[in-house]
Amino acid sequence: MGVALLARWRTLVGLAFALRLLLALTPGYGFDTRTFRAWGQTLATRPWAELYAREPSADHLPGDLVWHGVLARTFAAVDLSPSSSYAYAVALKLVPIAADAVLVALVWVLARRLVGAGDGVAAVQAARGGAVLMAWSPALIYTSARWGQWDSVSAVLLLGGLCCVWLGRRVWAAPAAAVLLTWAVLMKPPLLWAVLLGVGVWLWPLMASISLRRLAVGGVLAVLASAATTLALCLPFRVGVAPGLLSFGQPWTLVGRAGHAAALWPFTTMGADNVWMLLAGQPWDPPRDTGWPFVTGWVLLGIAVVVTLLGVRGWGRGAGPGRMVEDRMVEGRGGSSGLGGALRGSVVPACWAATTGVYASFLVLTRAHERYVFPALVLLVVLAALCRLDRRVVWLALAASTLTAINVLQMDVLAAQPPSSWFLRSAPYLVVSFGHVVVWVLLVLLPWRRATPGRSG
Repeated sequence: MGVALLARWRTLVGLAFALRLLLALTPGYGFDTRTFRAWGQTLATRPWAELYAREPSADHLPGDLVWHGVLARTFAAVDLSPSSSYAYAVALKLVPIAADAVLVALVWVLARRLVGAGDGVAAVQAARGGAVLMAWSPALIYTSARWGQWDSVSAVLLLGGLCCVWLGRRVWAAPAAAVLLTWAVLMKPPLLWAVLLGVGVWLWPLMASISLRRLAVGGVLAVLASAATTLALCLPFRVGVAPGLLSFGQPWTLVGRAGHAAALWPFTTMGADNVWMLLAGQPWDPPRDTGWPFVTGWVLLGIAVVVTLLGVRGWGRGAGPGRMVEDRMVEGRGGSSGLGGALRGSVVPACWAATTGVYASFLVLTRAHERYVFPALVLLVVLAALCRLDRRVVWLALAASTLTAINVLQMDVLAAQPPSSWFLRSAPYLVVSFGHVVVWVLLVLLPWRRATPGRSG
């Protein structure tokens, strides 16, 4: 990104959100909008505990439905019906648009705090570039402002929780992160991969620097906060955690509701442009495995996780575009020794691992949804900002978001074509699926390649 372009970053971000607001006034994706209206009407007029019994189509978990319930009750308080009010349809889009704005703010904060000393030219340019990339991400714009899907809300919780982990130095950071990250997973379970890798890779090199007492206190507070968050979100919907003692006497459980959501759609991929589409040669009912012994989605994911952990070693050896930000970090507050320096030095590989892991889960697991790649798109922008707008990372972020936008666009447009139109209905999915695989491979190679800084500073 050029200096002249980044100098106008406020204008660029403003234009991106003006475009979102214009799209929010247009009709959304019909099926999803009607479904959300029906849920909203039930949540506004009946106890939340009755939702799953009254709405068989309710395939979202309590972490997501709480937001819908709050919005529906707000409209009901001013005598506006979620099922028929045009304002409610627009509000369904304004929620993720507001979340997009928070994502822009979070990537700005991370770049300013972690790139350089926090007040240098490089940090400012990285923050501006990250803000512009996040604001103009094609997938974010289309998913939030056209479809009215709330993936940005779960992404805010994920990134906010990781910010508490990566930036927090007080004891409250652990329970605050636990609340946000637990809520994110209770909205979108695939986010668990980003949580485990983003926290685990960051924490591992710090184990020797953190006192046992502080680690124990932080761990206990995090577990208690996570448990309290789970119960607070689930019990209003009469949902327990798992069958048996952890069901807490409720008729439904998180495990059961997740299984119900998967069973609603008898396809291996639910519009997800991943490797299973490539193996099948068409997107509508790919096989559940390759047909080869021991080669299943979970085995492939295990291999991808091993590759990711090996890549973390590449960052640790000073390779990859993260080398620039690592050198700059040790000049910042806290110096190169002590918790401060170690903390900032481990964020880049943690962000890369979280991105690679959640991207891999989208690519290789069956029953994946087309928007399960969404957190990877957000984290790729964060990685680009932390790597001081390294050209390769910027292009990967743009490519992944554009491929996802093409996929959701063709679901809008091409799905209306007759089944006999194989080329229109299938070929674009296969091209986009191959593109995602290429992006992931290039992302995996990043830690082992030399940095190529952008013309931003």
